[in-house]
Amino acid sequence: IGDVVSDLDPGIRVLVPGEKNSEVKVTLLSSTGKKVEYSANLLAQKAVQLPLTGIPDGTYTVIVTSQQPLVAGVRTVQDAVIDPAAAASSAPLTGGDFTWISSSSFLTEEVLIPLPVGLNPSVTFYNPSNRVAEVSLSSAGQKEITLKVPSGEMVTSPLTSGMNYTVKGVKGLVGGLTYSGAGVGSSIALNPANVLGSSITIYPR
Repeated sequence: IGDVVSDLDPGIRVLVPGEKNSEVKVTLLSSTGKKVEYSANLLAQKAVQLPLTGIPDGTYTVIVTSQQPLVAGVRTVQDAVIDPAAAASSAPLTGGDFTWISSSSFLTEEVLIPLPVGLNPSVTFYNPSNRVAEVSLSSAGQKEITLKVPSGEMVTSPLTSGMNYTVKGVKGLVGGLTYSGAGVGSSIALNPANVLGSSITIYPR
């Protein structure tokens, strides 16, 4: 496995922050259940960017495991909008976008998702448990979305931009939001409410 040397390519950036080297295993799980797996031996305290070349476009859950504690992030790339006039010339294509995706924490039974406005939002849940998860997403004025997430699999569903969703049945799952369009993209990891958080009082003027 070689390092990624171009910001134009997707990749997984991994760091083993401790004192010991570690073997790292990467599993890419698609919505169809297909898996791509590879491993690499990493030196401690050295950030390495592993490639994602040859992976078809789509939505994936990336699972990174290690013999030692690690930190990791995934970069995806959204290609630029291709102007037919520019494509016919020798001028280089410009534009496009990239997204850094952070890891997600295990969710609690119920979470609230205030969905920001953006292009083509979708939510993905991965179920690492040994049971089938039945997930519901409800929002005012919208038809309730129900999803079954089998053990060891992922499920993706489109959402409506700018809405607030109450999500139930996600205890023990991990999830994320994705926005995508021609040449643009963004992502948000879903995490439960911080146990150290507190309410905020707002006073009108």
